[in-house]
Amino acid sequence: MGRAKKADAAEKLNAEEQQTLAAALASTLDRLQLWRKCRKSSCRRKQACRGDVEKCGAGHCPRGWPWVHQVFKAMLEGRSPGAAVRAANRRGLGRRVVIDCGFGEPIRWLMGEDGKATVVDTWPTRVPFEAEIKPLIGAGGAWLRGAPRGQTK
Repeated sequence: MGRAKKADAAEKLNAEEQQTLAAALASTLDRLQLWRKCRKSSCRRKQACRGDVEKCGAGHCPRGWPWVHQVFKAMLEGRSPGAAVRAANRRGLGRRVVIDCGFGEPIRWLMGEDGKATVVDTWPTRVPFEAEIKPLIGAGGAWLRGAPRGQTK
């Protein structure tokens, strides 16, 4: 009987976190103003997404939407908003690999998520899809104030 109560409490907490996450994703979608790109007249009329938030975000912001999920996931794990954004940016930029052959300058490779490697002279500092998430980056991170938060470590 005691285990059942604990399991119900854990499921309730997860459901609450899921509701908070869904509300945060919906507000992020509104802040990105993706309803402007939507084909549905009801979305444009109400100036908000009237369909599935996940489908709309993935369809209209294909590279930025996983970045938003990474930020929220890191915040649920207990990271600060700034640390969560930095972690998502590092993942969006790709993995850095340096090969030192013993002579000349070391070779810098940037490995993308798709496994494609490109040689770079300097490490990039901005994510390549910054135009998609521009409304989120500005205004001092106001969109993260309503983001779901986990237990701090």
